[in-house]
Amino acid sequence: MENKPSLKSRLLTLRQTGVNRLISLIYGQPMQVLPAGHVGLAGAVVLWYLHEGFRHFVLIKNPKVGDGKARFISCLGLGNQADMPAALTHILTQNLGDIFAGTLPKNALNTDKVASAPLFSYTDEALGVTTPVQAMVWVVQIQQPQIELITTGKENAVVLVPEFAMSSNQVSPTHKALYQAVQRQLPKMRMLTPPAERQAEEAISTLGATTPRTIH
Repeated sequence: MENKPSLKSRLLTLRQTGVNRLISLIYGQPMQVLPAGHVGLAGAVVLWYLHEGFRHFVLIKNPKVGDGKARFISCLGLGNQADMPAALTHILTQNLGDIFAGTLPKNALNTDKVASAPLFSYTDEALGVTTPVQAMVWVVQIQQPQIELITTGKENAVVLVPEFAMSSNQVSPTHKALYQAVQRQLPKMRMLTPPAERQAEEAISTLGATTPRTIH
Protein backbone atom coordinates (compact mmCIF):
# COMPACT_ATOMS: atom_id res chain seq x y z
CA MET A 1 0.00 0.00 0.00
CA GLU A 2 1.40 3.39 -1.00
CA ASN A 3 2.17 5.73 1.90
CA LYS A 4 0.67 9.15 1.28
CA PRO A 5 2.31 12.24 2.81
CA SER A 6 0.59 13.52 5.92
CA LEU A 7 -1.24 16.84 6.02
CA LYS A 8 1.59 18.30 8.11
CA SER A 9 4.27 17.31 5.60
CA ARG A 10 2.19 18.68 2.71
CA LEU A 11 1.79 21.99 4.52
CA LEU A 12 5.52 22.16 5.21
CA THR A 13 6.24 21.48 1.55
CA LEU A 14 3.84 24.20 0.45
CA ARG A 15 5.36 26.65 2.91
CA GLN A 16 8.88 25.80 1.76
CA THR A 17 7.86 26.26 -1.87
CA GLY A 18 6.28 29.62 -1.06
CA VAL A 19 9.37 30.83 0.81
CA ASN A 20 11.66 29.73 -2.03
CA ARG A 21 9.50 31.56 -4.58
CA LEU A 22 9.46 34.72 -2.47
CA ILE A 23 13.24 34.71 -1.96
CA SER A 24 13.75 33.99 -5.68
CA LEU A 25 11.51 36.94 -6.55
CA ILE A 26 13.46 39.23 -4.22
CA TYR A 27 16.86 38.27 -5.60
CA GLY A 28 15.78 37.88 -9.23
CA GLN A 29 17.21 34.39 -9.56
CA PRO A 30 16.32 30.86 -8.41
CA MET A 31 16.97 30.58 -4.65
CA GLN A 32 16.32 27.92 -2.06
CA VAL A 33 16.21 28.17 1.74
CA LEU A 34 18.08 25.27 3.30
CA PRO A 35 17.93 23.88 6.84
CA ALA A 36 20.69 24.47 9.40
CA GLY A 37 23.45 21.91 9.08
CA HIS A 38 23.08 21.65 5.32
CA VAL A 39 26.30 20.72 3.50
CA GLY A 40 26.73 21.43 -0.22
CA LEU A 41 28.42 19.10 -2.70
CA ALA A 42 31.17 19.96 -5.17
CA GLY A 43 33.37 18.01 -7.56
CA ALA A 44 36.76 18.55 -9.20
CA VAL A 45 39.09 16.61 -11.46
CA VAL A 46 42.85 17.05 -11.27
CA LEU A 47 44.18 16.37 -14.78
CA TRP A 48 47.96 15.95 -14.98
CA TYR A 49 50.70 14.81 -17.36
CA LEU A 50 54.49 14.52 -17.40
CA HIS A 51 56.65 17.02 -19.29
CA GLU A 52 60.39 17.63 -18.96
CA GLY A 53 60.56 15.70 -15.71
CA PHE A 54 57.80 17.64 -13.97
CA ARG A 55 54.13 16.97 -13.45
CA HIS A 56 51.97 19.56 -15.19
CA PHE A 57 48.33 20.25 -14.36
CA VAL A 58 45.49 21.31 -16.64
CA LEU A 59 43.46 24.21 -15.27
CA ILE A 60 41.13 26.75 -16.87
CA LYS A 61 40.41 30.40 -16.29
CA ASN A 62 37.99 33.04 -17.46
CA PRO A 63 39.50 36.53 -17.08
CA LYS A 64 36.03 38.09 -17.20
CA VAL A 65 34.49 36.05 -14.36
CA GLY A 66 35.30 36.32 -10.65
CA ASP A 67 38.96 36.79 -9.79
CA GLY A 68 40.13 35.41 -13.13
CA LYS A 69 42.44 32.88 -11.46
CA ALA A 70 43.14 29.39 -12.79
CA ARG A 71 41.06 26.49 -11.48
CA PHE A 72 40.79 22.75 -11.98
CA ILE A 73 37.72 21.55 -13.86
CA SER A 74 35.09 21.67 -11.15
CA CYS A 75 31.44 22.21 -10.36
CA LEU A 76 29.36 23.24 -7.36
CA GLY A 77 26.21 21.15 -7.04
CA LEU A 78 24.77 18.57 -9.43
CA GLY A 79 22.86 20.87 -11.76
CA ASN A 80 20.48 18.68 -13.75
CA GLN A 81 22.67 15.58 -13.46
CA ALA A 82 21.93 12.43 -11.46
CA ASP A 83 25.20 12.34 -9.51
CA MET A 84 28.58 14.04 -9.18
CA PRO A 85 30.44 11.88 -11.76
CA ALA A 86 27.77 12.77 -14.33
CA ALA A 87 27.83 16.46 -13.35
CA LEU A 88 31.62 16.63 -13.53
CA THR A 89 31.71 14.79 -16.86
CA HIS A 90 29.21 17.33 -18.22
CA ILE A 91 31.31 20.28 -17.01
CA LEU A 92 34.53 18.73 -18.30
CA THR A 93 33.00 18.23 -21.74
CA GLN A 94 31.68 21.79 -21.75
CA ASN A 95 35.04 23.28 -20.81
CA LEU A 96 37.52 21.08 -22.68
CA GLY A 97 35.42 19.73 -25.55
CA ASP A 98 33.85 16.37 -26.32
CA ILE A 99 36.86 15.18 -28.36
CA PHE A 100 39.22 15.54 -25.40
CA ALA A 101 36.62 14.17 -22.97
CA GLY A 102 36.26 11.12 -25.20
CA THR A 103 39.96 10.27 -24.75
CA LEU A 104 39.59 9.79 -20.99
CA PRO A 105 38.96 6.29 -19.58
CA LYS A 106 35.23 5.65 -19.28
CA ASN A 107 35.55 4.74 -15.61
CA ALA A 108 37.92 7.60 -14.72
CA LEU A 109 35.27 9.42 -12.69
CA ASN A 110 33.64 6.44 -11.02
CA THR A 111 32.78 7.03 -7.37
CA ASP A 112 35.20 4.30 -6.26
CA LYS A 113 38.06 6.31 -7.77
CA VAL A 114 37.60 9.44 -5.64
CA ALA A 115 41.10 10.47 -4.52
CA SER A 116 40.10 12.85 -1.73
CA ALA A 117 36.99 14.40 -0.18
CA PRO A 118 38.03 17.61 1.63
CA LEU A 119 35.53 19.89 3.33
CA PHE A 120 35.55 23.57 2.39
CA SER A 121 33.54 26.68 3.14
CA TYR A 122 31.85 28.44 0.23
CA THR A 123 30.81 32.07 0.60
CA ASP A 124 28.15 33.51 -1.66
CA GLU A 125 29.43 37.08 -1.92
CA ALA A 126 26.10 38.35 -3.22
CA LEU A 127 24.22 37.02 -0.19
CA GLY A 128 26.99 37.05 2.38
CA VAL A 129 26.15 33.45 3.30
CA THR A 130 28.84 30.85 4.04
CA THR A 131 28.01 27.18 3.52
CA PRO A 132 30.15 24.08 4.20
CA VAL A 133 30.85 22.18 0.98
CA GLN A 134 32.00 18.57 0.69
CA ALA A 135 34.23 18.19 -2.35
CA MET A 136 34.78 14.98 -4.30
CA VAL A 137 38.14 15.12 -6.09
CA TRP A 138 39.38 12.79 -8.80
CA VAL A 139 42.94 12.49 -10.14
CA VAL A 140 43.34 11.52 -13.81
CA GLN A 141 46.63 11.17 -15.66
CA ILE A 142 46.65 12.11 -19.33
CA GLN A 143 49.33 12.17 -22.03
CA GLN A 144 50.75 15.42 -23.37
CA PRO A 145 49.45 14.86 -26.96
CA GLN A 146 45.90 14.89 -25.55
CA ILE A 147 46.35 18.61 -24.79
CA GLU A 148 46.15 19.24 -28.55
CA LEU A 149 42.61 17.85 -28.54
CA ILE A 150 41.30 20.39 -26.04
CA THR A 151 38.79 22.93 -27.34
CA THR A 152 37.41 25.71 -25.20
CA GLY A 153 34.74 28.33 -25.64
CA LYS A 154 35.38 31.97 -26.50
CA GLU A 155 35.71 33.05 -22.87
CA ASN A 156 37.79 30.31 -21.23
CA ALA A 157 41.51 29.66 -21.60
CA VAL A 158 43.47 26.54 -20.66
CA VAL A 159 46.30 27.05 -18.16
CA LEU A 160 49.13 24.51 -18.01
CA VAL A 161 50.82 24.70 -14.62
CA PRO A 162 54.01 22.79 -13.71
CA GLU A 163 53.89 21.31 -10.22
CA PHE A 164 56.56 23.65 -8.86
CA ALA A 165 54.36 26.61 -9.85
CA MET A 166 51.13 25.46 -8.18
CA SER A 167 51.81 28.01 -5.42
CA SER A 168 51.55 30.80 -8.00
CA ASN A 169 49.22 33.75 -7.43
CA GLN A 170 47.70 32.85 -10.79
CA VAL A 171 46.05 29.79 -9.18
CA SER A 172 42.90 30.06 -7.06
CA PRO A 173 43.63 29.53 -3.34
CA THR A 174 40.81 26.99 -3.08
CA HIS A 175 42.25 24.97 -5.94
CA LYS A 176 45.73 25.12 -4.42
CA ALA A 177 44.07 23.43 -1.44
CA LEU A 178 42.51 20.80 -3.74
CA TYR A 179 45.98 20.08 -5.12
CA GLN A 180 47.31 19.68 -1.57
CA ALA A 181 44.43 17.33 -0.76
CA VAL A 182 45.37 14.87 -3.51
CA GLN A 183 49.17 15.07 -3.36
CA ARG A 184 49.42 11.69 -1.64
CA GLN A 185 47.44 10.11 -4.49
CA LEU A 186 49.97 11.25 -7.10
CA PRO A 187 52.75 8.79 -8.02
CA LYS A 188 56.00 9.40 -6.18
CA MET A 189 58.68 10.99 -8.32
CA ARG A 190 62.29 11.99 -7.94
CA MET A 191 62.34 15.50 -6.52
CA LEU A 192 63.78 18.09 -8.87
CA THR A 193 65.00 21.51 -7.83
CA PRO A 194 62.28 24.01 -8.76
CA PRO A 195 63.21 27.24 -10.53
CA ALA A 196 63.18 30.60 -8.78
CA GLU A 197 59.79 32.20 -8.16
CA ARG A 198 59.95 34.44 -11.24
CA GLN A 199 60.88 31.48 -13.42
CA ALA A 200 58.02 29.51 -11.91
CA GLU A 201 55.55 32.24 -12.89
CA GLU A 202 56.95 32.31 -16.40
CA ALA A 203 56.67 28.52 -16.67
CA ILE A 204 52.88 28.74 -16.52
CA SER A 205 51.55 28.72 -20.06
CA THR A 206 48.10 29.78 -21.19
CA LEU A 207 46.37 28.45 -24.27
CA GLY A 208 43.83 30.91 -25.62
CA ALA A 209 40.22 30.10 -26.44
CA THR A 210 40.00 27.74 -29.39
CA THR A 211 37.45 26.51 -31.86
CA PRO A 212 36.83 22.83 -32.59
CA ARG A 213 39.56 21.24 -34.69
CA THR A 214 39.12 18.73 -37.50
CA ILE A 215 40.91 15.50 -36.65
CA HIS A 216 42.42 13.90 -39.74
